[in-house]
Amino acid sequence: MSGPTTAIFGLDPVSILLAAAALQATQAVREGYQNAANTRENQADQRFAAQQQQSEAAAAGQAALAERIASAQAEHQQLCLAAAPYGASAALQHSKPAAPADISQAAQAHYLEQLLALNRSLSRLLQQTAADTPTELSLGLSADMLQTAPERIADTTANEATRSARRAARLTARLSEILGGVHSLPPEILALEAEWAAAPSLERRELLEIELRRAIQLYQQQAAEKASARILEHSLHELGYQVEAIRDTLFVEGGVVHFRRAGWGDYQVRLRLNAASKTVNFNVVRAVDTGNNERSALDHIAEDRWCAEFPALLNALAARGVQLTVSRRLEAGELPVQLVERHQLPQFTDAEETRPQAAPLARERR
Repeated sequence: MSGPTTAIFGLDPVSILLAAAALQATQAVREGYQNAANTRENQADQRFAAQQQQSEAAAAGQAALAERIASAQAEHQQLCLAAAPYGASAALQHSKPAAPADISQAAQAHYLEQLLALNRSLSRLLQQTAADTPTELSLGLSADMLQTAPERIADTTANEATRSARRAARLTARLSEILGGVHSLPPEILALEAEWAAAPSLERRELLEIELRRAIQLYQQQAAEKASARILEHSLHELGYQVEAIRDTLFVEGGVVHFRRAGWGDYQVRLRLNAASKTVNFNVVRAVDTGNNERSALDHIAEDRWCAEFPALLNALAARGVQLTVSRRLEAGELPVQLVERHQLPQFTDAEETRPQAAPLARERR
């Protein structure tokens, strides 16, 4: 495969939402650490003087800090294992921030603080994801991540109305946690929840619970579609590509996105997503000046280059719940590289490096 390629996309909502939440948490970690690093640079002299005055007590404190960091890292590893049943293990593995090169106590303490915050966030997400599934005890989560034993016993002995109430409450709580507080619950779900709470009979309450569950699943799917756009943008940046801004409605409404590496000259990859048919097309395009339709011997090379890189993108997306199944592929030269007038394409600069980078996740577009 070297020429234009078509793939069918499938989305795993739970895996995608967990991955998106992990990426957002990682962005907060990176931003927080960068702010701290900037502060330390501005106070380098004071920091050096403080380091010279460290005592044995400070050294002991450093050892205790290292022990706490090791414990937090082990906890993050457990969370990754717990996410395996939801297909999000790989995404969470990537979410752990790298330990800072700065070995100062201030830098290490800040790293620990951010890592603990990330673990708390992921623990809540996994708790809510597992709350109403029969496999929650096999996920390896610690006791504070799940219901306590007395609560589970109470669930088995409560009457039907009470159990129904708890199930519905877990549904809305789960959705709120998975969405990370970014979105407010839609009016139709809030209305169903209110109607369910005021239901005059157990039969009516159970019917409304089924309807509420369906509404939440639909909204979760829609949230996953929007999160997929952020995952796509982040994955491309992480692989070292320059990417034009991606709308968070890409997987909902479809659209076109261009990306490339610095040094590719006039060549870019065009991604065109059709939301109705759930297909995504990739093809190499070349920017030309108006009126220029000359072919180039480099077109074939550009297609082969993209062919070699395409599997890495497939793997990165699959690890975060976005599955692309190739349904059509053409060899290089079967179709000519599409020529597009330069002004119709995004303008990138070759000054940027192409090395892989852990780019921050794009903020939610309102």
